[in-house]
Amino acid sequence: MKINLLQMNLARSIMLAFVLSLVCLKIFGQTTERQVLNRDSSQTISLEEFDQRVDRATMLLKTNKLSAISDSDHVNIMMCWNTIFMTRVKSGERYVGFNGEKFTLPNYKKRFSGGRYAKLEKMIDKIEYTTNLSRIYPDWLPSRGMGVFFVKLQMSMMGTPELYSLFEVTK
Repeated sequence: MKINLLQMNLARSIMLAFVLSLVCLKIFGQTTERQVLNRDSSQTISLEEFDQRVDRATMLLKTNKLSAISDSDHVNIMMCWNTIFMTRVKSGERYVGFNGEKFTLPNYKKRFSGGRYAKLEKMIDKIEYTTNLSRIYPDWLPSRGMGVFFVKLQMSMMGTPELYSLFEVTK
């Protein structure tokens, strides 16, 4: 009977230690779980921060080989380019006629054009960024609107990028 009682106490102690170690590992340890990507939301940043990111992207592309640029910087470059390429603002209205009828439609222009934004676009074109990036990250898939999804980076570029691959830039 004493042995059974000692065995039960030992078993309880082992179970308690096991459960506590799992809790501590979950709280303090690193996990190998991937963070779930929310494809329906974008990262909100200020215009000042966006400008800094665009300037950094341009500088990295000018001064480094693509293979020397970190994964996170490539993600930033792609997000900046997607935002410049896709973000539009209403610039008035245009009149369209069809069979003698006239009606108005909103007219949109690029929100980010000229200056630092044009420099980044020209640099991306000059170094053939997407083509050369696909050599560094050969596991890619076609994405919406004839874009490219880089599997390792979990990021889309060009085409019709989803919200997660754009910045929401506040004033």
